[in-house]
Amino acid sequence: RAQYRLWDIFGNTQLAGEQFFANDANQRRVAHIIADAIYEKITGEKGYFDTRVVFIDESGAKNARKKRLAIMDQDGANVRYLSDGRSIVLTPRFSPNRQEITYMSYESGQPKVYLLQ
Repeated sequence: RAQYRLWDIFGNTQLAGEQFFANDANQRRVAHIIADAIYEKITGEKGYFDTRVVFIDESGAKNARKKRLAIMDQDGANVRYLSDGRSIVLTPRFSPNRQEITYMSYESGQPKVYLLQ
């Protein structure tokens, strides 16, 4: 169980508060959701703590670099590779609803844009 209360000490009022029930595996995510709620209440802007980043991971020797499509939490945790690095991948982007990823790949030898659902 996780709960929070955001309190205005000058106005002596509660600005926000919620309670969450989650298993141990989801506690980190709950903390990000709480941080987003507090950030938004204080700044008026949507929080970014519970977001993910799509990127190109580069590894290997300088003359044999591997580029893999990857995704991770905004704080660098939970990295997951979405491609194997056998072909060059570039320019990943989330769709507006953040449910799909577009990227360019030379998988067929020619540059093509792909949609990953």
